[in-house]
Parts: sequence; C-alpha cells; structure tokens
Amino acid sequence: MDNKNKSNDRSPIQQKIISLGAMLNSANERAIAILIAILVLDVWLGILARYVFHWQIPWTEELARYIMIWGILLAVPCCCYRREHIGLTSLQGYIPEHIKRYLLLGLDLLSLTFFLTLAYTGTAFAEKGISQFSTVYSMPMAIPYAAIPVAFLLAGVQTCIAMFRDFGRDYVNEDSLGGTDV
Repeated sequence: MDNKNKSNDRSPIQQKIISLGAMLNSANERAIAILIAILVLDVWLGILARYVFHWQIPWTEELARYIMIWGILLAVPCCCYRREHIGLTSLQGYIPEHIKRYLLLGLDLLSLTFFLTLAYTGTAFAEKGISQFSTVYSMPMAIPYAAIPVAFLLAGVQTCIAMFRDFGRDYVNEDSLGGTDV
C-alpha cells in the first residue's frame, strides 16, 4: 500500500493534528517571508545610504544581523514539517518494513530530544541576555537570543506532528508538503 492510499485511513483526530501542523507551518512560512522582505529592504537601504548618498546609518547592519538570525532559525521548524532536514531516504528500500517503522520512529525521537534540549538551553541563554544590551539599539539581547528557544520549541512541535503524520510510512518529501526528493 503506498503513502497516498494510507492518507485516507486517518481518524478525525489525526486529521486535526495534521491540519494544525499545516497551519503552524503556513504561519511560520509567512513570518519568515516577512522577515526576509524586511531584511532585503534593510540591506538595500544600507547599500544605498553608504555608497550612493554617502550617509552613515548605523542601525541597518545590526537590524540585518538580528533579522537573519530569526529568519534562519525559524526555517528549522519548516524543514521538520516537510522533512527536508538531512536524512538517508535512499536506504529505506533496503530495510524490512517491520524494522523500518521503529528505526524511523527512533530517529524522530532522537531529533525531538535534540530540539527540546536546544529549546531548554536556549531559554537559559535568552535569560542571560536580559542584562546585555545591543550596541546600536540598546535593546536587551534577550530579544535576538529568544530565537533559539522559540525556533527549536516549534521544531519539536513540528517533529511530533510529522512523526504522528508519517508513522508507518516512508519518509519522503511529498509534493503536497512542498518538498522535493533528491
């Protein structure tokens, strides 16, 4: 039985959890798109100000740095949802089905543990940033540092949803999720 036929045999609860994952991913992708658009505008403003108008705008560089941190880290949960992180999908065909299901579950649990550990330690890191301030904005560094726990907690949630969605199925980047297989 292939993956497409198995998608019809899901309970209403499973479908709601999968729908929640899709909504979280969509909202996250929109946030990333907004951040990247602001980043591009900020960098262009910095280039034009420096090389065309010969102005010194000190905040463009720092803003770009913080937006880039948030944008990159928020992309991690999207990769978890779409299963676009590093994996050896080419070996799946050689592993017996009864072993593969639990091996893939174990790998998901290992990823989940990693993400939740990063979220936990990132929280302590962000808390230390409350007493540190950025050079230009004088804002607490807890704001940029908060990207770590936020992104990896979301990555943990999306890993749980993907694990739930794909249990017993081959882990491939389905076109319906927007991913591509190599």
